[in-house]
Amino acid sequence: MTSTYSLYKELLPPSGIEACVEARFISPSAVNLIVARDSVLQIYTVIEDDFENHPIVQAKTEDLEQTSDDASEEMIKSVSRRPRGPRKIARLELHAQFRLQGNVTSMGVVRTSTSNGLKGMDSLLLSFRDAKMSLIEWSPATYNIVTVSIHYYERDEFKKEHLSDKFIPEIRVDPQNRCAIMQFYSDRLAILPLKQDGAVQVTELDDATSFVVPFSAIDAKMRNVCDMVFLYGYFEPVLAILYEPVQTWTGRLAARKDTKCLIVVSLDITQRTYPVLFRVDNLPYNCTNLMAVPSPVGGVLIFSSNAMIHVDQTSVPGVVCQVNPYYGRETRFPAPPAMEAVGHIFETKNPLYDPSLISDYKTCGISLDAAASYFLNPDTLLTVLRTGELIKVDLKGGEGAGRGWKRRKGGVKRFELTRLGIRTVQPSCGTRFGATGSGAGHLEKVASAIGRIGGTFQNEDEQGTFGYFFVGSRVADATLVQFTETQTETMLPVVEVTQNDAKPMGPMDDANDMDLDDIYGDAIASTLSTELAAASSSLDGLPQQRRTTSTTTRFTFRICDSLICTGPIRDLVVGEPVSYSTHRFAEPAAPQADLEVVTCVGEGTSGALGVLQCNIRPQIISSFEMEGVTNMWTVRCRKPEVKPDMEQETTDMDLDGTPAPASFEENLDEDSYDAFMVLSKEQETIVLETGQEFAEVEGKDFYTTGPTIAVGTVLDGDCIVQVHPGGIVVLDVDGTKTQELPIGEDGRWIVSCSFLDPYVMVLLNVGEIMLFTVNVETRTLRLCRELKDLAIMSCSLYSDEGRSNVFPTIKELIGDIAPSTLPTKAPVSVPTLKTPPMKAARKAVVPVAPDLDSDLYGTVEMSEIYGASDELGDYLEDEKHEEKEEEEAVDAMMVDQPDLSTEEKCQNGTETGMWCFVYREDGALEIFSLPEFEQCYVVPRFDLLPTMAFDQPHSSDPRHANSDPAVKFEELIVVNLGRDAEHAYPYLMGRTTHSDLILYRIYVHLPTEADEPHHPVTPGNPPLTPHSAQSSSHQPLVLATAKHRLAIRLVRVPHDHISRSAQLYTDTEGDKLHPVDVDLEQPTESTGNPFRSQKLTPFRNVGLKGALSYSGVFVSGQRPCWVMVAGTGGVGPQFDIVERPKKATSKGEGEEAEADVVANEEDEDEGEINATVEWGTCGEPPLPVTGKNALRVHPQVVDGAVQGFAPLHNVNVPNGFAYINGEGQLRICQLPAHFTYDAEWAYCKVPLGRNAHRITYHYGTQTYVVATSTPIPFSLATAQHAAAVAAGVIEVGDDLPEVEGAKRGLGVKDDEREEGLYMPTVGAYSIELVSPVTWETSDAIQMDEHEHILAMQAVELESKQTASGRKMFLAIGTGVIRAEDLAARGRILVYDIISVVPDPAHPHANHRFKRLFVTEEKSPVTALCNVGGYLLAAIGTKIIIHSFEDNENLTGVAFIDVNMYVNTVTSIKNLILVGDIMKSVWFLGFQEDPPKLAMLGKDHHSLNVYGLEFMVEDASLSFVVGDGDCNLHVMSYAPYHIQSSSGQKLIRRGDIHTGQHVSKILRLGRVERVDGSSELDADGEKKTTASPSTVCRQQVCLSGTLEGGLLLMLPVTEKLYKRLYGLYSKMVNALQHPAGLNPRGFRQVALKSRPPTAAIATPMTGPPGPRLVLDGELLYGFQSLSQNQQRELGKGIGSRVDRILDDLLEVVAGVEYF
Repeated sequence: MTSTYSLYKELLPPSGIEACVEARFISPSAVNLIVARDSVLQIYTVIEDDFENHPIVQAKTEDLEQTSDDASEEMIKSVSRRPRGPRKIARLELHAQFRLQGNVTSMGVVRTSTSNGLKGMDSLLLSFRDAKMSLIEWSPATYNIVTVSIHYYERDEFKKEHLSDKFIPEIRVDPQNRCAIMQFYSDRLAILPLKQDGAVQVTELDDATSFVVPFSAIDAKMRNVCDMVFLYGYFEPVLAILYEPVQTWTGRLAARKDTKCLIVVSLDITQRTYPVLFRVDNLPYNCTNLMAVPSPVGGVLIFSSNAMIHVDQTSVPGVVCQVNPYYGRETRFPAPPAMEAVGHIFETKNPLYDPSLISDYKTCGISLDAAASYFLNPDTLLTVLRTGELIKVDLKGGEGAGRGWKRRKGGVKRFELTRLGIRTVQPSCGTRFGATGSGAGHLEKVASAIGRIGGTFQNEDEQGTFGYFFVGSRVADATLVQFTETQTETMLPVVEVTQNDAKPMGPMDDANDMDLDDIYGDAIASTLSTELAAASSSLDGLPQQRRTTSTTTRFTFRICDSLICTGPIRDLVVGEPVSYSTHRFAEPAAPQADLEVVTCVGEGTSGALGVLQCNIRPQIISSFEMEGVTNMWTVRCRKPEVKPDMEQETTDMDLDGTPAPASFEENLDEDSYDAFMVLSKEQETIVLETGQEFAEVEGKDFYTTGPTIAVGTVLDGDCIVQVHPGGIVVLDVDGTKTQELPIGEDGRWIVSCSFLDPYVMVLLNVGEIMLFTVNVETRTLRLCRELKDLAIMSCSLYSDEGRSNVFPTIKELIGDIAPSTLPTKAPVSVPTLKTPPMKAARKAVVPVAPDLDSDLYGTVEMSEIYGASDELGDYLEDEKHEEKEEEEAVDAMMVDQPDLSTEEKCQNGTETGMWCFVYREDGALEIFSLPEFEQCYVVPRFDLLPTMAFDQPHSSDPRHANSDPAVKFEELIVVNLGRDAEHAYPYLMGRTTHSDLILYRIYVHLPTEADEPHHPVTPGNPPLTPHSAQSSSHQPLVLATAKHRLAIRLVRVPHDHISRSAQLYTDTEGDKLHPVDVDLEQPTESTGNPFRSQKLTPFRNVGLKGALSYSGVFVSGQRPCWVMVAGTGGVGPQFDIVERPKKATSKGEGEEAEADVVANEEDEDEGEINATVEWGTCGEPPLPVTGKNALRVHPQVVDGAVQGFAPLHNVNVPNGFAYINGEGQLRICQLPAHFTYDAEWAYCKVPLGRNAHRITYHYGTQTYVVATSTPIPFSLATAQHAAAVAAGVIEVGDDLPEVEGAKRGLGVKDDEREEGLYMPTVGAYSIELVSPVTWETSDAIQMDEHEHILAMQAVELESKQTASGRKMFLAIGTGVIRAEDLAARGRILVYDIISVVPDPAHPHANHRFKRLFVTEEKSPVTALCNVGGYLLAAIGTKIIIHSFEDNENLTGVAFIDVNMYVNTVTSIKNLILVGDIMKSVWFLGFQEDPPKLAMLGKDHHSLNVYGLEFMVEDASLSFVVGDGDCNLHVMSYAPYHIQSSSGQKLIRRGDIHTGQHVSKILRLGRVERVDGSSELDADGEKKTTASPSTVCRQQVCLSGTLEGGLLLMLPVTEKLYKRLYGLYSKMVNALQHPAGLNPRGFRQVALKSRPPTAAIATPMTGPPGPRLVLDGELLYGFQSLSQNQQRELGKGIGSRVDRILDDLLEVVAGVEYF
């Protein structure tokens, strides 16, 4: 077979969170959460909102009060009162996202001495696979990350024997920012010093700055390092290292135990010496990680599965908190034989197991394995267990040590553990926002001044503090949690009255803080009040006693926000989406398969089914035939006499369906509906009324004799304006015409229009602009301004809605720069910042004090950092004086203008800024202020689509330039998009003549002198280096001519949607390298169409009630799409309630304390039963879901081309929309409520609450079959008894003979297990039949005990019940796995899915399982598939092919012996591909008559196969294999190849590193493209040929990954591969990649995964990198480059930009399945 060339592309990026940190990254006043999702780096901004007065919360509170008639009066009062705790809630907003050419393994936050560090901004250290580390910073000038330094340690002298080790580089940063370290190659430590003086650069790339130290240089016995952490409170950087000199595991505990060691060393970076401070040997073998304890407690916490150990310099070996009875059991094994003990010294008695050092909480029965911990205050630790359960651990000190934020002394004497009884997600990482140490006072002062989250709050009866922590997860949605800490004082009796006892007791009294169960809200708070009242009454009866005060600390928790996780994908299947309407979608212009992806995701209680759709599939409510419609609009206007009586959801944003205004206007009634729908045709206009029914209006004065350009409203919806090519018609809300303005004359007509109350702007075909304003009294339009002689191509109006911080001028930004650095709603106590003088910027860093706290946090005076400058004060006074004079001049000029009302002056004033964006025919972008049309911004060559555009006021006037623009914008629009009006940001969107969608985000930036280029620069690239742009040594550029210019910049927003159709001829000959000199551009309005069709339509608040609402812009055309931002709606996540928490009691405490706890438990029984986190019980409403303020682009090509779109809001379709498709059908639609679109793909998660392992789709019944499991305790005695019965040793009911081990008393019987000695768990499996209509389980079958479902597949087998001779059945392969020393067996089960009469309450549950056959096997059945009507089963080390005779019996017809464990099989016709978990791939062939199964070839190299599938390219057949090292291999069967040994060896044709673990691969047929085929005729003219739909002879591979991503591997032709490979090589070398990473190095497969012959370079493979597989992730970034970059890259390979884009479009055409 010929060589197969392929292309790799990520359809869905990974979503599992691997690492997260908190930093002030983008600005000194911002609190950022930085998240690493493998190769995706996301920067979130944490913003606090006042949620108490939120409309959704108030509405839900009213609903709850109305439905609580049976509730008690106290409950109603509790619900209706204000929520306890802080009024602020933090939300996450996605600020930026970057795709890196490498997987981030860890992150660290450092504060450097660069310009960013002097401003108070943090830098980020990233570590990557092997031994790479990058230091990056945020550049406010370019709105991008910049690479400061790159550290590369992949040297041959470091690698040695670690080439095959799977190590993960880890970064650790000193708390005092003195150095950072990275562990790599398992035994090496890279130390990166961070200078503390005012030097310009903090790190350099020479060996004198960063150096490498082997662990053996610190301690000769140090190896197998498990974890490292820097400690607090030391003069020098102090590093604690956990290592294991002699390794062991649970099965070798009799020979080796307590093998872990802890060593604490001081890092003298100057002398490069590492003295040992102290060490602890003989730690438990299962110690996994370390955690530094903040000052003043100090020391380090060592976490093991069974305990946590605190160690510091004064308490060696440490203090232990035992959490289950397994702690110390490894020491009870008998002494090992003499030979086993060689090389290891055993302690006769380990002091760590001394009861006097142990706080015994073993009755809790929990495990600390894979837990994440956070310090809520200096001595309170919150731990999130692997199951998601929260526990609180108090680190108790000695007498007089204090507690919490008042902790005064260090050390830990004992632990106090409390199970909180609530559960969140399973953690993989986490971070706490803000400092936790009591010595953080200096940091807190600085943080309070420059912006922070959290703080203090005051209620009627208590006060407290609140903060946040983030729980990242690989298997569930990550959560942002708010915690509150409140303190209440109570009166306690004292038996003996002395002078010392008479004073108030300290907060660390042993008896006053044991009761900490009340963490859920008002229910437990009321219980506490009852107890306090009872205690007070008991005190009244003891007159001889004195009362003392005791402080009780209470913690409460609330989930504020969450991040979607689509992984891990255990299994996936492709099915047909359910149609929720009787109206079917039209056939799209490019035929595609209408499918959806259903995945098995999550783990444990987070288990769910995930439904993924790339396209938005609207829910069609009704459809009408409307032929010839080219565009449409809906008109929402005031109707004071008619008020629709319909209850609708109230949000923080008013509903606005007017398509023309591009801003958040607050001028329409919330209860108003759309009154009219205007449909424009080529020769007429149809106007419909949108009431209960759609009816054509009669007797109205709308313009209907020709096409319509646009329709909108002004004067807050009181006036309708209709624009047509010949003029403008003004109407009242009832359709009565009040004015008609003719404009079309002398060959001039209107081609486009833009509305912005009170302005109406029209663009004429001659490139002139006319601006009209409306008169409030007469409701008529008058000409306000004209803009001529500019040759304007497109224009748009924009309003900042009164938010001066969104679109400020340079003068406004300088005047407001000090308060703008503070939070928008900062507390009164926060000091006001002053802009530092630029000359004194170097004085920000001061010497550090020598004491511990000052050494840890630094002594920084606020006046030295943010002190006011007299020079700056004089400068601001001058600016205010000039501003006043200019305002007076403007007022005088406004008086001379007639007919300007007061309302117009207010609207044109400083309260709301209004601008006009203009794109000229010479490619320049200009911004004019209204109504004077004063230019305040200009970008000369905007047609080159630069990555970052900035104002160039001093550039030469390009008005008379005759250069042809590279890109022509047919349409331009500027909108504010955000989750609400307060958090909206301006975006510029443009549509070119080729239908390309261009997106820019507008951000605020104050230009400096360094920003002004002194020489001509290339407009496609930034004109300056990032550091010079953000240098603080330049004064703000405030010239006389620049003060009123806008202080903004535009940054390009990349997206993956290709909205253009094929522009060039189809590559029939496979040659596009030679240019064809023919103009293939589409006709513009000047040559063909009389006016432009507006394809960019803004919409607001589209979405059903109870779900997220969305705002954005809909892009009509041949490939329509949605550009949207999610708003607010629905109910957010909440904590799960676990079983009633028991009060954990320490045996080391006195009997009195135990009695007090028991009494408290009895008193609290009634309160704890009702302790739930549901809204009605806690008195706090659930928080609504909010969007992440991320711009999402979702295509909608399922219904073909879209001619026009308009939002629709009426009584029957609230918050819906309507559009006209290419076939002339008017669709009235709504967005499906169960999908969320605030993600890369439309996503729906169906929670199951249990593990979902396998899924298959039954096409005959259109149902899904899911294999699920729930954990149950595993009893070895029960398993042994069942195994003996299955083997025939005993009969059912007989007792199992006592084994020898039990006679000696080594085991523990199940009925004799002590409390807390938890048992291991196994899964109890079942199969469930799920209907895709409601996603409910309609039938379920439980498997036998210990029986695991290993394979499940819907197969087509031979059957006489159908005419075709084939019928689809469900085949299940199981394995009965009881223990590792008991033989495993298996079964094959065959089911049929039949139709039944459903229950009327569940009409969609109309299918059931029917078991047809079951057979017992002596080995587990691990894989299944169908081969030509036969069933292939992998049973143990054999593969057997069965025939299903008469639907009653399976009969084996052929078999073959295979290797160790077959985990996946697939077939195509009679060819079979077998994947082994250790022995790579086998290629088999099946002969039906006579039946025979033969091996054709196999891969002779070792490979851990995770998934495999065939890939078809016409007559070529290849195999795609995913391994355990995140690689994809392409193999082929080539019997005539010289290296194949006549076909016995499979040839590896290509490979690529994906960075994700492939779990399942599916094969899908490619759909033939019929509309994009166009060619050149004999005259050189372009002609399009619509060939009939044919079956494409290509089949591609879709892969799901454990990281939550979707991958696509598809074959390409050889010539297409050569062209794109040339482009790939140019992009690797020419582009600057984030973090300085190399795309070739990332995609190159490691040598250990390649056979020796594959490492040889050939002319086709070129330099190191992916072999014969194109990296689509890099290639498809070509469309987001500037025109200059695209042209240079195209010129480098001898091609043109249009041809390259056509190649990229051709590759993905036909694979848009979802």
